[in-house]
Amino acid sequence: MDAIFTWKRLTSYEELESTFFWHYAKISTQTAGKFHNTILYTDEEGKKDFERFGIGFNKVITLPELESFKGSIFSIPKIYAMIQRKDPYVHLDFDVFTNIAHTTNEPIAFGYPEVNLKVFSDINEIEYLNESYLKSYKEEFHKYYDCKDWDWRLVPNFGVFIVNNPSLVSSIFKDILNEIKDLKPNESKKHQYASFIEQFLFMRAVEEYDIDYEFIYDAPNFTFKDQNFVYVKDKLVNVSYKSGLHKHLNTLKFTHFHGYKKYPVFNNTIIKKLITKENPI
Repeated sequence: MDAIFTWKRLTSYEELESTFFWHYAKISTQTAGKFHNTILYTDEEGKKDFERFGIGFNKVITLPELESFKGSIFSIPKIYAMIQRKDPYVHLDFDVFTNIAHTTNEPIAFGYPEVNLKVFSDINEIEYLNESYLKSYKEEFHKYYDCKDWDWRLVPNFGVFIVNNPSLVSSIFKDILNEIKDLKPNESKKHQYASFIEQFLFMRAVEEYDIDYEFIYDAPNFTFKDQNFVYVKDKLVNVSYKSGLHKHLNTLKFTHFHGYKKYPVFNNTIIKKLITKENPI
């Protein structure tokens, strides 16, 4: 199974470097490459970006759809890449640490649920759903969809998305893009719609067609508490530059450093340490 990545630069080099994006990208691609053939889908500028930072792949594919993409909805380039896939794959974000081969026996699998009000019905979860998904529906997507039959309680995270049936995924995403064509996602500057399109609408199709799927983890297996503490599964860990984080990460199948941009102290210590000669990937 290939590990695929998608890249269309939608921000400045300065911002990317200040948030340690390239450090995470190196970790993500190198760890995935231990278990999978790695493929980057990008445009010509994106190809140069990764060459500039010395981040390699087994194969780089430039897509015409990404060359012509002018919008800000960052999930659309990923969708273009997944639409054209013919062979099974795992699509990984550039902030995922891979510790074993990504596999599933189902047609599709997600790393974990991003929202799961079927299990975690606390106010923070409800507020997150409202801000990240319901707000987008009320603002824009009510024009294209009638939500009366939707179950809003479950939304997957696409940081790790495993696909055994690529034609099925391609068909669903083609239908979604067709439904929202009046939004002109290839041109829209509404970056906040990215997760709604990629994650929320896809899951509604999965439920509508009763497609079998699984979550690799039933809840996020890694979350930030603050600059110095993280949760690894349910264990609170004091992040130490001296000892690193490997012994904790190695207990997980993968780690998604979701939200890392909010934690520069963490990024400036542990993540940089992960790719030093003393602690190589």
